[in-house]
Amino acid sequence: MQIFKIKFFYLRFIMLITGCLLIGYGISVFKFVNWGVDSYGTMVIALSDIFKASYGNTLLICNTILFALSVLMCRPCIKMIGIGTLINMSMIGYVIDFLDFLYLQLFPLQLSIYIKFIWSVSAFFIFSIGVALYIKANLGIAPYELMNMSIIKHFNEKFSFHQVRVFQDLLMLAGGFALGSVIGINTVILSLFTGVVVHFFGKICEKHIIKDRW
Repeated sequence: MQIFKIKFFYLRFIMLITGCLLIGYGISVFKFVNWGVDSYGTMVIALSDIFKASYGNTLLICNTILFALSVLMCRPCIKMIGIGTLINMSMIGYVIDFLDFLYLQLFPLQLSIYIKFIWSVSAFFIFSIGVALYIKANLGIAPYELMNMSIIKHFNEKFSFHQVRVFQDLLMLAGGFALGSVIGINTVILSLFTGVVVHFFGKICEKHIIKDRW
């Protein structure tokens, strides 16, 4: 039984790392195509440009601030933190930085609108698979979601997860846009369809990877 648990942890850890890599890839494509990114990324890009810092460093600082505020606001939320939380907050940004550098070397010329469209669509599905893998690994909630849950708990669950998430996303979008970040078609697609597609891939993950191992 102990060996089984260890093997299953390794499987979940592989899912976690793979998920973070795919999330990083997806965001890097959205960022490079410049048709908008997710709500949190919109704010991070704006701050990165203002402070002339890399996306990875800016994201790490933002994640650390969200992490600290979440713990201060809701001590019971500490139980939601795991190794996945730490890997998510420290790894994804630097994956994006590395891929940004790689894209600049591979694509020195402006990409056509058709290539941008195809690349964005494929990146959206890869990003969604990454999110599904990360969630199903169940090794710790991401800092952005941790902040969401902390707000809910802090206000004694007067607001639903959906209400807080919409408010949080709109705040990040408005702030990022006001500070000079781009909001485009990819931002809209991510806002409207990520949840549905992640749920779809999550079901596939449960059926073919996790199965009855829980």
